[in-house]
Amino acid sequence: MQYSLRFLPVLIAAVLVIEAAMPAGSLNSANQKVTAIQKNRWPSSGAIAFSVPELIALGMEQANRNLPGVLSKPQLHLASGAATATALVDFDKLEQLRGQSGSSSNWLVSKMLKGQREVSVSADITSGGGKMTVHPSRVSIADVEVSGSTLDMLIQNFVTPHYPNAVINKPFALPNHVSRIDVNPAAAVARRK
Repeated sequence: MQYSLRFLPVLIAAVLVIEAAMPAGSLNSANQKVTAIQKNRWPSSGAIAFSVPELIALGMEQANRNLPGVLSKPQLHLASGAATATALVDFDKLEQLRGQSGSSSNWLVSKMLKGQREVSVSADITSGGGKMTVHPSRVSIADVEVSGSTLDMLIQNFVTPHYPNAVINKPFALPNHVSRIDVNPAAAVARRK
């Protein structure tokens, strides 16, 4: 199933990871909620909440479809209007999937982005008027942390050229029936228009 809910891949693209065993029904439950939103079948409250295990299940399903074997050991921590995702990323496998040779003009970058590395991404999330924006605030790769103008440069010079469809630091449209997504410590809550 292809998800029209773009906020899920954004959270996952930020490298989500599971802290403990994911409840067996998380993916099934999350898929039912996605279907309800797509078919505009909302509960009377007009809100559908996705728990952390459900978000991870959806994200890992998509990650395994698009980047098989690249992400493992996902974790996700939500806060009010923010999220931090962490995962073990196999950069060698990612290069193979992208058809890259593994060479970089920057020696330090080529060493950091080799083998399996823990990657953590923190982002502020705003939403309203049928749109959502994800603003990465901090990225950490193998204990090397990047933020501020250095992170902006990394996004502009590495992420955007390699992933032109990534929607970072600019609003993107939510599905037709969704007004906004509110992120709180317990869940990401989709609100009906």
